[in-house]
Amino acid sequence: EATDDSVNDFFKETCASDGTDQISYEDFEAWYTKSPHWLERKKQIDVCTDDVVDPISDNLKPPSEGGVVNYIRWAMLLPIVFVLCSTVPDVRQPGKSKLCYISFFLSISWIGCFTFFMVTWAEVIGNTLGIPMIFMGLTVLAA
Repeated sequence: EATDDSVNDFFKETCASDGTDQISYEDFEAWYTKSPHWLERKKQIDVCTDDVVDPISDNLKPPSEGGVVNYIRWAMLLPIVFVLCSTVPDVRQPGKSKLCYISFFLSISWIGCFTFFMVTWAEVIGNTLGIPMIFMGLTVLAA
């Protein structure tokens, strides 16, 4: 926190030699980049940039550990992950935050598409197995 004494000391150190109470931009920049406020803010930004997430397309790679169960799960989810990675921009990556509205719209569209197919396939499976539609709607689709 800057005190009046520290500000006055700064002005005495950096005031122009011609007696005016003005400082140059270079002097201000040199002082500001050494100030505690600037150093704390820079540290916060450095912490944030260290937490950059891996791209979602890394999920397209087969699992390196975990055995057969993880490999089967990866193989079953691969078509969905591939479609989503191909069409929905990953706004968590630096510089892509401006695509958030497109990403939101595409996500809602895919949810609607997946829901349509899930209901259609549940209806087909229910009719094939002779399960009443009420039971399929209340139990299978609700889960």
